Amino acid sequence: MGLLKGFTGVSGAIMTQVYLAVYGDDSTSLILLVGWLPAAFSIAFLFTLRKIQVARQDNEIRVFNHYLYVALSMAFFSMLMTILQKEIKFSHIAYVASASVLCSMLLIPLGIAIRQELQLWGLNQLKPVIINPLELVKIDQQVLSPLRQPPRQDASCCDRPKRGEDFTILQALFSFDMILILVATFCGLGVNLTAMDNVGQIGESLGYQIHTVSTFVSLVSIWNFCGRVFAGFVSDILIEKYHLPRPAMIAAVQAFSSVAHLLVAIPFFNGSIYVSSIIVGFCYGAQMTLLYTIISELFGLKRFATLFNVGQLAVPLGSYVFNVKICGFLYDKEALKQLAEKGLVRIPGKELTCLGTQCYRRSFLLMAAVSLVGALCTTLLVYRTRNFYKGDIYKKFKDENEKLKGEEQEVDGQHA
Repeated sequence: MGLLKGFTGVSGAIMTQVYLAVYGDDSTSLILLVGWLPAAFSIAFLFTLRKIQVARQDNEIRVFNHYLYVALSMAFFSMLMTILQKEIKFSHIAYVASASVLCSMLLIPLGIAIRQELQLWGLNQLKPVIINPLELVKIDQQVLSPLRQPPRQDASCCDRPKRGEDFTILQALFSFDMILILVATFCGLGVNLTAMDNVGQIGESLGYQIHTVSTFVSLVSIWNFCGRVFAGFVSDILIEKYHLPRPAMIAAVQAFSSVAHLLVAIPFFNGSIYVSSIIVGFCYGAQMTLLYTIISELFGLKRFATLFNVGQLAVPLGSYVFNVKICGFLYDKEALKQLAEKGLVRIPGKELTCLGTQCYRRSFLLMAAVSLVGALCTTLLVYRTRNFYKGDIYKKFKDENEKLKGEEQEVDGQHA
């Protein structure tokens, strides 16, 4: 999940390179590109989605690592191009070349998947195709068993299953764990998304040039990818070796993100906005991956699609509150104050512009405090789930996988 969400995170930097290669410096065309390109790809690949069931392969970690190396190479190349384009004036041909290299790297994961499928296909071809009557009996029992059993009644929202089992939607929504997750998401992801949305305007208020502001946006995107990828397998290692609850990493990330907000509110050194952009991007990406992983672990996978989106509802809500009601309000208030000091009045319909560190000081001090509140909520979730993460949280999936492999070996033995 971290790897998939990571590609979403790095997409901003990739789209920037494609935009520069195709349109140059035309903001209207950028809006057009963002409007049609993602939709076209979604429609083109819609028909490749299907439900499959397959046993885990022995070399799956090696294949995952190959995907990871490619993804990291893309992120490193994107960051390198971002830095070079800031320091060196690129020609249009140079932009086309960098975008072409990046798009070529996007095709490598497809090659890895094709190679793996061909290997599996070759192994399956070695097995003789024999109709096994026992398998027909199993299929028949699977089809008839639902008819022989009385319909299962879902438990009420007050009768909750144990953590890790499949919750109903109401059971999950009325659980204290989900409430803590939603509050932590509102605080953590809400303030980080607000910082990401305002990074360009923050750069302008601090006096950075326009081409430098675009660097902040690319840095946020690239480190967003890094946060999404590293949070996944690092938290897996911490669980496997130390039985550290996965919410503990969210708590640490939320506390760390408060540093980024303080760097905007009180710039301690020149270029602090660069460091803030990196921290915000990393923390947002890490929380995004960990949030959905924790929901799947605590409430099961049966209704994960719905619960996935329920957890995501707190993100736009938090962004609206902090972006519009707090940051926007305080920014406009400071801009009007600067106009009054100059003896000017606001022109109706004209956008307000605020310059100086004071433009975002109060709002980002508040958001730093909110990040710490989110970290406290997540720490409470760590305490509540500590016993759950001490056990083997993936035991039932391992048992199902071993059962599936045992059935395959049994069929192979009968064929032999």
